[in-house]
Amino acid sequence: MKFKRIIVDADFCIKVGASQKYRYLERLLPELAEKAYIHRIVYDEIMVPACAKEQINMLVQQRVLEIVDENNLEAAEKIVYQGAYEALAHVMINSRKPKKNQGETIPLQWQRQNPSHILRLMK
Repeated sequence: MKFKRIIVDADFCIKVGASQKYRYLERLLPELAEKAYIHRIVYDEIMVPACAKEQINMLVQQRVLEIVDENNLEAAEKIVYQGAYEALAHVMINSRKPKKNQGETIPLQWQRQNPSHILRLMK
């Protein structure tokens, strides 16, 4: 089954993209979805392994993967986005370690966003 759209998180990219020899991320992502998205914060969070970042960059160049963030949202959409993010962050993010789980919280927020806004944004 191939999805029309998916959003990936840091763990997925790091684990699937960990092999320099077997470039699974480059092979798998186009088979999973017609279009894949990664939030800019998640993209920036992935630094190692270098081969994972290389594969992500290749997928971006091939337009299989697109980097998204809230800068593309209209004012009302930003308010909804921020409110949903804060609700998720309250449960998922430890105030003593604010960066921990951010790579999981943001993709989850994008999925929770009103689908019509996401579809418009991601066309």
